[in-house]
Amino acid sequence: MNPSGNLGLLEQDGDEHLATPILGPSVHSDNPQERIQARRLRIAARQEARRREALGEYLDGKKESEEEQSKSYKQKEESRLKLTKLLLCGTELVTNIQMATDVREIHRRIEEEEIKRQRLEKLENELKTSQDKFDEISGKWEEGKQKRIPQQLWEMLNSQQLHCAGLIEDKNKLINELQQARGRSLRPG
Repeated sequence: MNPSGNLGLLEQDGDEHLATPILGPSVHSDNPQERIQARRLRIAARQEARRREALGEYLDGKKESEEEQSKSYKQKEESRLKLTKLLLCGTELVTNIQMATDVREIHRRIEEEEIKRQRLEKLENELKTSQDKFDEISGKWEEGKQKRIPQQLWEMLNSQQLHCAGLIEDKNKLINELQQARGRSLRPG
């Protein structure tokens, strides 16, 4: 039995393993009020220790450094996992962009080949048509040499002149169309 007021003695708490100085009432006192007060103080001290432990305020630095090491290891591991995930997502994104670009380029080349094929077909048709018109004009020159009446020769020359102008007009239209197509193919977008 300890009388109240013994300062300097330490009381060991079996559950907490904390050394608390006896500053006031003792649980070994004969006075029931003092024992109740001592129990209340021990409960308050235990609650304060739990609060400090929850906040990371340890009485010895060993637990804190172990916890800090554990936290830093967890943080490193989380960062490593995040970086790995970002790397995989980034690689996947770049691959998807490359694939989309490749598909777009394939479609562009297919369209370009189709346009080129149509252009060549049009040029071949124009060549045949122009050659037929040219042969017709050339054949009429022989017919014109045989004409002796000036009025008929004049009508034939006017007709030849109209046919030649039509042929030149068709060629100019074709040239303009090809230049416009070339201009469209040179523009980006």
